[in-house]
Amino acid sequence: MNTPTTFEMRPVASLQGLSFFVDDYQRGYRWTVQQVLDILEDIRKFDLSQEAFYCLQPLVVKNRKPDREEYEVIDGQQRLTTIYLILKIIGEPLYTIQYETRRKSADFLEEIKRHLIGYVLTKKDVTDLSAKTLTPKINEKWKAFLKEGDRKDYDKIDNYHFFMAYLTIDRWFIEGKVEKEKFLKQLETYTHFIWYEDEQHDNSIEVFTNLNSGKTELTNAELIKALFVDARKDANPEVRQLRQIELAAEWDQIEQQLNDDAFWYFISNEKDKTKYPTRIDFLFEIIAGKPPKQNPDPLFTYRKYALKEIELDWKRVKTLFLKLREWFEDRRLYHLIGFIIDRKIRTIEKLVEERDKEQSKTNFKEALKNIIAEKFSSYSLPELQYPDKKCEDVLLLFNIETYQNSEAQFRFPFDQFKTQKWSLEHIHAQNAQKLHTAGELKNWVTDLEGILEFWGGNDPELRNSVEDKIKGLTELLKHVDDQAELTDEQSNLRDEVDSRTADFFEKHSINNLTLLDGPTNSALGNKPFKEKRREIIEIDKKGYVDKQKVFIPLCTRYAFLKYYSKDLQHLDYWNYQDRQDYLAHIQKTLQPYLPEKEDADGSRN
Repeated sequence: MNTPTTFEMRPVASLQGLSFFVDDYQRGYRWTVQQVLDILEDIRKFDLSQEAFYCLQPLVVKNRKPDREEYEVIDGQQRLTTIYLILKIIGEPLYTIQYETRRKSADFLEEIKRHLIGYVLTKKDVTDLSAKTLTPKINEKWKAFLKEGDRKDYDKIDNYHFFMAYLTIDRWFIEGKVEKEKFLKQLETYTHFIWYEDEQHDNSIEVFTNLNSGKTELTNAELIKALFVDARKDANPEVRQLRQIELAAEWDQIEQQLNDDAFWYFISNEKDKTKYPTRIDFLFEIIAGKPPKQNPDPLFTYRKYALKEIELDWKRVKTLFLKLREWFEDRRLYHLIGFIIDRKIRTIEKLVEERDKEQSKTNFKEALKNIIAEKFSSYSLPELQYPDKKCEDVLLLFNIETYQNSEAQFRFPFDQFKTQKWSLEHIHAQNAQKLHTAGELKNWVTDLEGILEFWGGNDPELRNSVEDKIKGLTELLKHVDDQAELTDEQSNLRDEVDSRTADFFEKHSINNLTLLDGPTNSALGNKPFKEKRREIIEIDKKGYVDKQKVFIPLCTRYAFLKYYSKDLQHLDYWNYQDRQDYLAHIQKTLQPYLPEKEDADGSRN
């Protein structure tokens, strides 16, 4: 019994003696000057010291005649034809290409070298190798070619693109001073097609349609899967089938778990769905390594397996998956690892290595805590100010530890956190520069007076200065209509008061910051604390802002509800004692990770 498809890496040299056939349901050759230049540069720049070979996209074929090396090209004819033209110029073609119902195209392609004598581009024609320069000159040459002699029959779209590609390749070798012999070796020996030979479908059009409609995707993972299936061959057809069915079932189980966003965003920060068309690719990258950043090859891990640089060990893949799932199901590991991955302190690969070094799960958990403590070793919480990124680190871990310590066994939702945009929100602060009417400014001043009434602190001189500025602004606005636009004098005094109060009330200190998602932040706008508090409660009840689902972290909700405050007499203001209590709670919660125990005033003991 044949496998449905054959996957293998085949160097261009291995196509010698083959005949390829392109049926008329395909659109024919259409590559542009830029695409031809790109493939030439890719092959030339390929670094053999970094990679075993340069990998072309899949060449999907179907054997037309089992007794002959003749294949119908279902997908990949653009690259196959371009390689053919390159070989025409620097060597001899290794294979032939025929076109159904386009005999003139096949003839033109076969004899293109002879046809184009006298029409190649010279240094006089072009000054550089850009598509912008080459394309118009090639068009001029094409018109001249058609005018000479009886060449009306050659005026076909395929022939035009053959002509364009040929002249581009020819000029590229001359202008770029490329060594043809070196390039030929690079092309024939170290440039590989992914050979995908369909042996299952009788109807090639169906295969072509599926490929081009996205129903069949030759992803990195599918190519690797084919290698694993092929490795499960057995002389007994029934045994072989059972082993392959078992692999397929286990593969689907793993992929299904990885497609659960709660699991995926625990182990990964990747939100771009095109990066991992099948998420099991992520596991193969952990095992085989990731492609170099300068050469982001989407088939990197497949080639590692195909070249036997990595053993085809399905048990290793399963063991890795089961390990990640075990971490996911253990709440303590889930929260520790989730934070480490989100903050990019360690990669999942490094954590897998770390687990392999530790003999017990308890030791592993301690190692994870130490990793976080190492990151926090230089953090002094009372000194952290907006917009320092450390504030976000602290507040995120504060939330995660609060979820961990909850009696209700809550789990921090990394999927909701990572799929939204987050920012540091001032719990009690308004952007005074956005206040443009006397009414808005009066409300702001009233709010400041309320905060000041219940404000502690140890700087009476600064307090008196702030009080004087606020009184001055109050007096200035006393008889001004609420709808009136601010004068320059009022705006200047507003800015002066804002500057003084920002320092006095420690506006940017971490004790006045919390985490908030983008939509909720926008909904709160430039409102005072009591209105923000009311808005937070409403949004939390609904779970939506303007039909967009939102997630308000537990500690953000608690802060606005004054859960951390010992004195609940003044619900409309976020005062001095509220902030001290809030900071003390953060410090107590994160104490295992902080360098030394800190009091809320910043002293250490």
